[in-house]
Amino acid sequence: MKKRSKILILILAPTILLVSFLLLVFSKRETFFSLKGNNSITINIDQKYKDEGYTAKYCTKFLHLFCKDISSNVKITSTEDNNIYNYNIIYTLKYGNTSKELKREVKVKDIESPNIELVENNEELCENQEYVEPGYKAIDNIDGDITDKVVVEKKDNKVFYTVSDSSGNKKVTIRTIKYGDSVKPSIILTGGELNYVYINTDFTERGYKANDNCDGDITDKVKVISNIDTSKEGNYEITYNVSDSKGNTSTQTRKVVVYSDTSAIPKNGKTVYLTFDDGPGPYTDDILDILKRYNIKATFFVTNQFSNYKNLINREYSEGHTVAIHTYSHKFKEVYSSLDAYLNDFNNMNQIVYEETGNYSKIFRFPGGSSNTISKFNPGIVTAIANKMTELGYTYFDWNVDSNDTGTKDPNTIYQNVIREIEKRNSSVVLMHDIKKANIESTQKIIEYGLNNGFTFLPLTESSPVTHHHINN
Repeated sequence: MKKRSKILILILAPTILLVSFLLLVFSKRETFFSLKGNNSITINIDQKYKDEGYTAKYCTKFLHLFCKDISSNVKITSTEDNNIYNYNIIYTLKYGNTSKELKREVKVKDIESPNIELVENNEELCENQEYVEPGYKAIDNIDGDITDKVVVEKKDNKVFYTVSDSSGNKKVTIRTIKYGDSVKPSIILTGGELNYVYINTDFTERGYKANDNCDGDITDKVKVISNIDTSKEGNYEITYNVSDSKGNTSTQTRKVVVYSDTSAIPKNGKTVYLTFDDGPGPYTDDILDILKRYNIKATFFVTNQFSNYKNLINREYSEGHTVAIHTYSHKFKEVYSSLDAYLNDFNNMNQIVYEETGNYSKIFRFPGGSSNTISKFNPGIVTAIANKMTELGYTYFDWNVDSNDTGTKDPNTIYQNVIREIEKRNSSVVLMHDIKKANIESTQKIIEYGLNNGFTFLPLTESSPVTHHHINN
């Protein structure tokens, strides 16, 4: 019996001691109070502060077991530091007889880097082309526009834009320059993309120009392929091909219609009477060549100002144009000095027309037009001439479209003056002068425009719609 008691005591004693020890250890408790995150943080000047929180517990000292959350016992206050941009967050814990305080320092600074906006530019740069800055802008959240502080540095195919604000925040933006050439050359056809040529006449190339964004003028590299046969009516094409040094290729096509009768060309119901005054002269031959090329008939109000060219009156007549009288001398003071003086001048010119053509003309145009005021030195003379000439069976024509070729030497201006006006009316009598060099080019452009837009070109006859100005004398 005694032996059993001893054994029992030996077994129970350690257990009692262990339990006593555990009761002693776990009976001692304390508060645990700490901040989550850092004790010192920095936020941007325009950033709203967001607290990271804290931990407040009442636990056993040993292994921190059997904890109780006492967060509700914490009070948070804020205190300013010396600098208004910096402040402290104070966390105070009071629980039972325990009082603890923690502090988190909040530093408010401008920590945001400026923003650099680059003007977008997706264009490729030729290898031999100088780089041109497309533009940029720098904006800071505090300093505002600081574009003038940006430092730009180009290195190889990159451009570096560097800027710092007043707080020392730095920003670097990089633009990559695109070197290459994927742009096709351009081919410009002079004389239009649709041309008409009269059958059995030579077609003259109207011209072209090729330009490349990197290589410049490459007109000499254009290859021209044509299937035109001017001996046969029909529709033909001329193809223009060109490649730049990088292999970019462009093609343009000009359509050419070979015709024998202008009635085959689509019409829009509008008629144009091209009339040329004051010749023949040094440029009449060239204008006749253009008219022949397109099989267009016109009217020439002739003079004897340039007697060396009077043989061209025969060419005008034989090629189907109307030859009409303008004046022999073109000297207004003499022509309008009297009715007899006018008739004498008129008959002299009509005699030359007869000698060159075998026919007298029944059509005329007053020097300066019937509305001229140059003749007012002799009151009523134009009225008297108009009455007498009508009595004799002659018909005079003025004009309702003035090319103003006496006021400019630019063919394109003359061309624009004419087409602007012929679009406005169904019947246009156009005043031009075959002694003006610019009309070599402008006549061709007017004809091409007219044919391509359905106008009918006719010479004046006695039965044509009469265009008269108001007689001012």
